[in-house]
Amino acid sequence: MYYPDEVIEEVRMKNDIVDVISGYVKLQKKGANYFGLCPFHNEKSPSFSVSPGKQMYYCFGCGAGGNVLTFVMEYENYTFQEALQSLADRAGVTLPKMEYSKEAREQAEFRARLLEVNKLAANYFYYQMKQPQGKIAYEYFHDKRKLTDETMLRFGLGYSNKTSDDLYRFLKEKGYDDAFLSQTGLVTIEERGGRDKFWNRVTNHGCEQPCHRFWRPCHGRWGAEIFKLTGDKII
Repeated sequence: MYYPDEVIEEVRMKNDIVDVISGYVKLQKKGANYFGLCPFHNEKSPSFSVSPGKQMYYCFGCGAGGNVLTFVMEYENYTFQEALQSLADRAGVTLPKMEYSKEAREQAEFRARLLEVNKLAANYFYYQMKQPQGKIAYEYFHDKRKLTDETMLRFGLGYSNKTSDDLYRFLKEKGYDDAFLSQTGLVTIEERGGRDKFWNRVTNHGCEQPCHRFWRPCHGRWGAEIFKLTGDKII
């Protein structure tokens, strides 16, 4: 869906970045800017800077940065359109109604199904991590990475079982067919049936596309970042 640049700029200008980010992060004014603990990585000293003059934010610790739309997209795991709608509602701006073509409507419906199945997978992985079989994964995050349960849930961390078709069977029980599942990036469909693409791994699946680094939120919704349980190497 396309919105004119002037509409996007109106929404951005009517949502002061300090006001918006203050709803998520406790900020303290220091000089011309505001500082707080970065919501995108674990830190003890504030390195997250918000500039009211530039209407931009930047983290000196992890490199996250952008404008108010970028922040909402990254924090909430929203698409651009979702972030724009959210900020438009906040500012009382009515976005123009856009007509969907048949192709665009089909793409939107497909995207919605992908989001739905990935949320199911994320919940399933988190549930497995909290079970006895996921103890090794939980200890990896909690003891080695020093992550709280709240952080694990926030970043969609979880565990995929040793059984190679565990998630596949779970999603089949939810009514998803092989043709659709083969497009999700979650399973591989073969002549003998389906199997999970990842098993016996800890996962970061609360996201839209493959992550670029462990502590940054993801920018899309269709992938998982996978780590070996025995170390920190990404595979």
